[in-house]
Amino acid sequence: MYKTNKLMTALNKTVFWLFVSFASITAVSCGDSAEEKYINLLEQRIGETKASESPEEPIELLELDVVSETKELVSFLCPSVAQSVQVRAKQLSVDKWLVNISFELQRLDEFGFPMMYRDNQILHVKHGKLQVDALLNLELPCE
Repeated sequence: MYKTNKLMTALNKTVFWLFVSFASITAVSCGDSAEEKYINLLEQRIGETKASESPEEPIELLELDVVSETKELVSFLCPSVAQSVQVRAKQLSVDKWLVNISFELQRLDEFGFPMMYRDNQILHVKHGKLQVDALLNLELPCE
C-alpha cells in the first residue's frame, strides 16, 4: 500500500506538472495573440488620429466654376443684360481670381453700335468658396 501511495503521489506530481506546463503554454500563446491584437488596435488608432489631424488641402476652384458663378450673379443683379454677359477669369493665386465682366448696354453710341460695359474685379477664395462681395458692391448700369 505504501508503494501504491508513493506511486499515486509520483503520478499526481507528474500530472500536476503536465497540467501546469499545459496551462502556462496556453496562457503564453493566448497572451501573445491578445498582445498582438492590442498592439494592432493601438497602431490603427494612432493612424486614424494622425489622418484626422492632418491639415486639409485647400479646395481649388476651377475656372468654369468662377465664370459660371460670376455670370449667375451678374445676371441676377442685372436681368436685362443676362443674354449678353461675358465673363473671363484668370487665376492669380490659389485664393485669388481676376474676373473680367463685359456686356452690351441697351444704349447706342454715336455710331449706332451698342455700348459696352467692361469691368475687372479681383475675387478672393476663402474655405473653397468664391467671395463675391466685390461684385455685390459694383454699380452696374442696369436698365
